[in-house]
Amino acid sequence: MSHEMDAKAGVFNERSEDFHLKEYESLRHELETLLQDHRALERNAVVAVGITWGFLIKEHTPGWTYCIPCLFAILGALRAKGISNTYTTFGDYLHQIEAAFSKPGAPAGWEHFIKKGTDSSKGGLLFWVLLILSTGGVAVLRLCHVV
Repeated sequence: MSHEMDAKAGVFNERSEDFHLKEYESLRHELETLLQDHRALERNAVVAVGITWGFLIKEHTPGWTYCIPCLFAILGALRAKGISNTYTTFGDYLHQIEAAFSKPGAPAGWEHFIKKGTDSSKGGLLFWVLLILSTGGVAVLRLCHVV
């Protein structure tokens, strides 16, 4: 009996198409949410750094305290990398679903198109590198009593 069930496992049937289409829709929604989270993370990191710098300048704090914004930048970049990895994993799976449902001559689907490459990931990387460098630069300048 269990051998019969094993033989049927993974077989495409009338219900699996429905399942994959609903799963595709759900995962696309998850990707949209991840993208919103990523953009909010970038915005919030800049706001946190700016508010912290303002406070540090106003309160005339010691130079070492200017390292605190570096933490926001580094931790934000790590979180962004996690979001990006999740985004890639979801995209790879959606790519497989699109391939299973594509027909010759029809559009291949968004994940197939986007696999050709976009500049959004490069822009995100540049954002975090510049934020880390700028917060680190300010901290070094402050520690050296240049500013």
